[in-house]
Amino acid sequence: METKIKIITCNIRSADADDGENNWKFRKNITLEIIKSTNSDIICFQEMTKVQYDFFSSELNEFSCLAPLEAPGNSNPANSIFFRTDRFFIVSSGSYWLSKTPYVAGTKSWGCQFPRMVNWGRFKIEDKEFRIINTHLSHVSKTARLKETQMILNDVAVYTEKYPQILTGDFNCNSKSKPISLVLRSGLQDTYSTVHRVLEPETTIHNFLGQKTPNVEGKIDWIFTKGEITTLDSNIVKNSINEKYPSDHYFLTADVVIWGKN
Repeated sequence: METKIKIITCNIRSADADDGENNWKFRKNITLEIIKSTNSDIICFQEMTKVQYDFFSSELNEFSCLAPLEAPGNSNPANSIFFRTDRFFIVSSGSYWLSKTPYVAGTKSWGCQFPRMVNWGRFKIEDKEFRIINTHLSHVSKTARLKETQMILNDVAVYTEKYPQILTGDFNCNSKSKPISLVLRSGLQDTYSTVHRVLEPETTIHNFLGQKTPNVEGKIDWIFTKGEITTLDSNIVKNSINEKYPSDHYFLTADVVIWGKN
């Protein structure tokens, strides 16, 4: 039997950033409204700070979350995963850092400016099990992005070919980059291009300008799948309210079917 779920990946832009009229306090309700309008079952965040985590935790009452902190002494659960409690049961979860010492919290390597990490959860829905892997790669180092991607793919490869896995996040690189080529060669499938037959559509980072921004960066936000999963739909969420955007990134959704019995 098939089981349908909807995932959204959201780089919500850190509340610590000095964005003037686009500061978090001016766009938090817009962000909430647009995310809720997608009716997603699982929300994968990037750049989440404690104040943003507290806001979503209080407003998304039907969700629970996996929210490891990105570094010791840091209260920011940057790569939080929110999931509907009426649909999913947590089987196991964990996190690691994309560095030479992945199980030393807060570590960074290869020229990264900030610690980068993976937050993952194994979920059960009905009689099926699947895994979500959420990440945010380095924004400054090409070497780091390649090393980080290889670490994630080594992790994905531990599971059987049929085991359903969904990899989400801001990869800070487009389809022409070595990391994305590596992901696609490994057997993961891009949900957006599966539906639209276009691997490189338009930019997903727009610096709060929406359609006015030039397509320089390309699509850098991704949802990939592997295993017994079928992609039904995937869309770039370009919504704004009164010409104000929820983030400097567009969000990305994917509707998928998880097959089989585990």
